[in-house]
Amino acid sequence: MRILLVRTSPIGAAFREPSPPAVTAPLGILYLAAALKEALGDAVTVEIESLSTAVRSPGEIPAFIADREPDVVGISSSLVEEPDAIAVARAARALAREPLVVLGGPYPSCSPARALERTGAHLAVIGEGERAFVEIVRSRIGGGDVPSLPGVASLEESGEMVTGGPAEYAPDPDAIAFPAWDLIPIETYSRMYNFNDIPLVRDLHVPLLTSRGCPYKCSFCHNIFGKKFRGRSPENVVDEMELLVERFGVREFHVVDDIFNASARRMEDICRLVVDRKLDVSLAFPNGVRGDIMTKEQIELLARAGCYSITFALESASPRILKRMNKRTNLEKLSRSVRLASEAGMITSCFIIFGYPGETREDLEATIRWVRDSRVDFPRHSIASPFPGTDMADHARGAGLEAEIEVDRSNYDWSNMGLASMPHEEFRSLVRSGMREIMQEPRRLARLKDIWSRWDEGGMKYMGHSPDRRF
Repeated sequence: MRILLVRTSPIGAAFREPSPPAVTAPLGILYLAAALKEALGDAVTVEIESLSTAVRSPGEIPAFIADREPDVVGISSSLVEEPDAIAVARAARALAREPLVVLGGPYPSCSPARALERTGAHLAVIGEGERAFVEIVRSRIGGGDVPSLPGVASLEESGEMVTGGPAEYAPDPDAIAFPAWDLIPIETYSRMYNFNDIPLVRDLHVPLLTSRGCPYKCSFCHNIFGKKFRGRSPENVVDEMELLVERFGVREFHVVDDIFNASARRMEDICRLVVDRKLDVSLAFPNGVRGDIMTKEQIELLARAGCYSITFALESASPRILKRMNKRTNLEKLSRSVRLASEAGMITSCFIIFGYPGETREDLEATIRWVRDSRVDFPRHSIASPFPGTDMADHARGAGLEAEIEVDRSNYDWSNMGLASMPHEEFRSLVRSGMREIMQEPRRLARLKDIWSRWDEGGMKYMGHSPDRRF
C-alpha cells in the first residue's frame, strides 16, 4: 500500500533564497513514517514530502499528488496553513482512484470539525498520531472500514462530528521509533530559513524532540501531547543524536520540546552524556525551556554541551496579564537566567505576545521596558491569536471580542489584533514604537554588532540585512 505523507510547510521554500517564514524537517510525519515501517513492514511503501520541497507554487499541488498514485494521503498542518491543507486534500480527493485522506497536526487537533468540513478530509487525527494512524492504515490494508478509534474524528452525512473518544498517548516515549530520517534530504532542509531565526553555526541541522507533553497550562497554548510530561531517557535522546551525527553528518540540533527542562535531572543528564560521548555538536533552543526555573549550573552545563542559542518564553512582563495567561512567571528569576545565558556566550531570544485580551497600554509598556532593559538579544514578538480550544479564546469571547481566526497570511501579524483594550491604530503604533525602542537600546546594539560579526555576507543576507549595515 502506497502512503504519501505531506507537511503543508511554506510552498516552494527550497527553490528560493532563505527567507521567512521558517521551515524545518517535518518531524511529525517522520515519526508517523517510522511507526508505519515498524508496525507494518513491507506491507507499506511510505513517501514523505513537504510543500516546501515538492512544489514551487500552489498550482503544482494537483500534479504532485497525482504523480504519487497514493492509497492513503496523510496531511500534517497547522491552522495558519489551512488554505494549503485544503488544496492538498481536494487534490487527493479529485483523483480518479480516490485515496483515503487523513488530516493531522495542530490544525485538526485544535478545531477538528472545522478542519474536516473545510478540507473534505475523510478522517482527522486529534493529538498524538502514531498509534491511531497505524491502525487506520492497517484497516485499509485489510480491506475493511476504519473502525472507531481513540483520537480519530469524522463527519457524518448530517454534518455532525463523531469521534472514537479521547486520544491515547504513548506512556513510554522510549518505545517510540526514531523518526525515519532516511526518507528526507536533510541537506535541503538545512539550507532553508530555520526556526531559530539566525544562520546555522554548523552545516547540517535537524529538529530534536526529547519529550512530549507539558505540565503547565498556559492559556494560549496547544494540547496536542497532553498535560503530563513524558521525557525520553537521556540515553535514548543521545543515541538518536549519535546516530544522526554518524550516519547523516548532522552537527546541529534544534530542540523543539514544549518544555525541555521540566525535569532538571533529565536535562542535566542529557547534557552530561553529550559531553561524555564527545559529540561534536551545537545546540539551539528555538523553543522549549522555562527560564525562571533554571540555575546557573544548568546554564553552564548547557553551554558545555554546545548550546549557542536559547529562547525564553516571556510573553508579557505585566503581572496582571501573566496571571490571565495562567503563566505566573517569576520575572526576576527569568531576568537572571537571561543574563546568565548571555554571560555564558549564548545568543538570547524571547517570545512576546502583544494584544492579549484585556491588555492595556500600561501592560504593554511594562513588557517593552522589561525587554529593553534585559540581556535579550533578539525579541520575537507576535500578536495574540485566540486559537480554538484555548483558554485565550474563552477570554476573548468573555470580553465580547472576535475569537474566530480566519487565516490571512498576507497580513497575519495584524489580522487578529482586536483583543487589546485600546483602539487598533493605537495598539499598532505602540507595538512598532516599542520594538524600535528595544532594538535601538545602545547595549543591545553593541551585542548585536558582535553577533553579526560571526557570519559572513551570506549569513547577513540570510537575516535580511545588508553586509554593510551600520549599528
